[in-house]
Amino acid sequence: MNRNRNWYYSFDNPTWKENLWVKPIWTQFYKMPQNYSYINIGSHGVGYAAWLEMCKVANLCPMDLSLYHRIDFARHYVRVAKEQSGIFGITLDKSYQDSLRKKILSKLQRKVPVFCLVRDPISVIKSFGNVFFLPYLRYGGGDTFSVTLDKKNREIENLQEIENLKLRCINDVFIFLLDLHPGWTKTRPHLCYTSAPEQVKNATKELYYFDMQSIVTSKQSLQTFRNICEILNLPKPQDESLFDISFSKESFLYYGFPFKHVVRGLDIPIIYTNTWNLVSDFLEMGKIRIVDSIIRKDLPIVEQAQYSNDYIMLFGIQSKYKTQYYQILEDENLMKNITDAAQEVHNQLEVSDLLCRKHRIDEQYVLDFLKKAPKWIQKLQHLLQYEVSGVLSRRPDIVANWKYYLEFEEMCKVLDKLQ
Repeated sequence: MNRNRNWYYSFDNPTWKENLWVKPIWTQFYKMPQNYSYINIGSHGVGYAAWLEMCKVANLCPMDLSLYHRIDFARHYVRVAKEQSGIFGITLDKSYQDSLRKKILSKLQRKVPVFCLVRDPISVIKSFGNVFFLPYLRYGGGDTFSVTLDKKNREIENLQEIENLKLRCINDVFIFLLDLHPGWTKTRPHLCYTSAPEQVKNATKELYYFDMQSIVTSKQSLQTFRNICEILNLPKPQDESLFDISFSKESFLYYGFPFKHVVRGLDIPIIYTNTWNLVSDFLEMGKIRIVDSIIRKDLPIVEQAQYSNDYIMLFGIQSKYKTQYYQILEDENLMKNITDAAQEVHNQLEVSDLLCRKHRIDEQYVLDFLKKAPKWIQKLQHLLQYEVSGVLSRRPDIVANWKYYLEFEEMCKVLDKLQ
């Protein structure tokens, strides 16, 4: 439940999003001093979170709009950024369909460089397919698929069950992307390659498109941000290792944490968590390295691909049990039980990880699905004809390298001839 003065909005009432964002945040955004240095744009699923992290390590001070919910904090952030780096940038991660927010964005009059990150649209759909599919495959639940093992700890697959689940999830993705509830159409967070830049055209000195492939490796990322710093007349970064940043939230390991488990000999539940979903009142007892994350990155795996930190699973208890915490640490037998239990959890994750890597959705699967679902082809074609047009007019070389999008275009031509 979200409270905003005298109104209450629940998640089953889609109007809460419009009010919660437009009234307290966007009107305050409009009052902010408009001394931004650049604007970042990127829709969900294009590697935008990694892009923003790279902006930070390049000392570009990207400012997310979520900061504007605290006008005093936002002002402080702007002041410090301007004093220390002489720069800060506005961040937009969606295009807006309601008139109020479009009007507010149109009031941005200070013309600055605008950087828009894009990616092959079919790869974006593939990523969201795995976001829907892999947690089901890993964690099961209800009537969904669950992992069973034979006596040698090998998975027993029900291929038809997996295929049915995969089909259901990819269909849900298209419903989510193309057939949303009318109350959610106030924003378009996905595939807004042309609509979002169009909404800040009054503030655009020059629009620069960057493809996700230009930041796949640390070396490529360094060169890309050296070019950006040259545009902004800033010192160029020199250290390639700073851009060793993970992209993937597609891995099943990103989801499901934290969770609790009762260990033999202890009446306090043990919490398992990771660095993304760290519990605020968490007292760590130990950690286990989960299988190398490079195999799960949502990137082409090449020799030059950057290596992110391994996934680390932490285990411990809530801070309200602080009095028992030190007693547990001193009990060697109990700590052994806790560590053994954590290792067993790790082993189960590894088995499921192998299952997920084997059956994950790829771009070809998305295209094969579309061939059997002409209604989604038509809707997707209608959306992409507009959204890709901006990229095509300014950077046709980017679109020319979108292998799967070009295959989709050919599919549309064949369908048009048949009709």
